[in-house]
Amino acid sequence: MRWPLGLLLLATLVTFAAWSQGGASADTGVSGELPAIRIGSLTQGVDQVGAVTLQARNMPLPGLGAWTIDVAYDGNIIEPTSCTGLSEGICNASYDVNTVRAVGAVASGGHTGNTNLASLAFRCNAEGATALQITIQVLADGTSGDPQPISAAIEHGSISCVEQVGLVGDASCDGEVNAVDAALILQFDAGLIDELPCPEAADVNDSGQANAVDAALILQYVAGLIDDL
Repeated sequence: MRWPLGLLLLATLVTFAAWSQGGASADTGVSGELPAIRIGSLTQGVDQVGAVTLQARNMPLPGLGAWTIDVAYDGNIIEPTSCTGLSEGICNASYDVNTVRAVGAVASGGHTGNTNLASLAFRCNAEGATALQITIQVLADGTSGDPQPISAAIEHGSISCVEQVGLVGDASCDGEVNAVDAALILQFDAGLIDELPCPEAADVNDSGQANAVDAALILQYVAGLIDDL
């Protein structure tokens, strides 16, 4: 029996929502974990564009009040195409040679737990890999009148640029196209996760972004409703 596409989508969302509630911490920081600044990693094809997220994680009270963070990269491999500041922040993709800068400040209080600070998009210009090297210039809390420095761990990222990308629809990069890939794309589109393991493979219809349409096409393919992607 073939299930209607709507039921397949609903079942996938419900299953992964339950998994997320049971197996992951809420986005308010995990008790006992140290503050950290991290940036994501991705693999994509040459001439393709993908985005990674710069995050503040596990920020304790009174919260993150001000930040200046540089992200350095190898300009022989990638180039930034855009940089969007988030959470009252500003991002400059052309701050310096091979360096992106994200800055921000909160007028009252601060960001506690986990907060996205910027979304950085890069184009792959050649095969190879480059680190996304974080340097914290300023990191201060939201204490009114007397902001205090925050000591934070750093989790660098990376971008790998490859000539040949895996299977179309294989958002998880596990070598197979199945309902897990559709679920990951839906989680990404809903903002439940910040990035996909293989974002270029997730853009099934070549629209320039991975969204619910790509998830629907993958589920149609898995269910045998269409022959290829």
